[in-house]
Amino acid sequence: MLDLRRLEMLLEVARTGSFAGAAESLSFTPSAVSQQMCALERAAGMTLFERSARGVRLTPAARTLRDHAQDMVTRLADAYAELDAMSEHNDTRLRFGSFSSATGSFAADAFCIFAARYPDSKLSFSDGEPYETLAQLARNELDLTVIFQMDEWPTEVDYRGVAACRELELECVRLFDDPYLLVMPADHDLALSRDDRARPAGQRANPRGRSLV
Repeated sequence: MLDLRRLEMLLEVARTGSFAGAAESLSFTPSAVSQQMCALERAAGMTLFERSARGVRLTPAARTLRDHAQDMVTRLADAYAELDAMSEHNDTRLRFGSFSSATGSFAADAFCIFAARYPDSKLSFSDGEPYETLAQLARNELDLTVIFQMDEWPTEVDYRGVAACRELELECVRLFDDPYLLVMPADHDLALSRDDRARPAGQRANPRGRSLV
């Protein structure tokens, strides 16, 4: 019989591309992850991984099992959510996610306002990077989250370039644009106007103070 916990571990191995990466994410040792994946292979009766010095690659059987495992994990989370919603003691629930700078500037205040307005509600808060809270949304562990988006980097991809979850159908509400500011000395080449940069150094203006670009 296939063990759900091992299937969840398989999903993490698939996401990170290695037993070591899954171990780090799940707070296990690489040896423990390897043993559990060997047990999953025995239960499946098929080879699930192609092992190499760089990590592991999923076989076609493992990819099929991964897709079913993701559906199982999602449906189980949905079942828990429905049972929770049916409970008479949990009529109102909010599982809220955010990232650190948004939490400090406005998201924590919004959470506290909701808690004050609905004192009998069941509330939980999760702080993490956008790809982490999006993965929690995919697993139905959050109801909503505040994220940031960058033009050249997919939100669901972590900073190692690994997709934390499959592409989701989400209802998104744009809150505002938050521009990045670069602080540098006023006489730095990048702080000069285009015309000034085009002039020889001796003919450039001599700005004072510091600039924000």
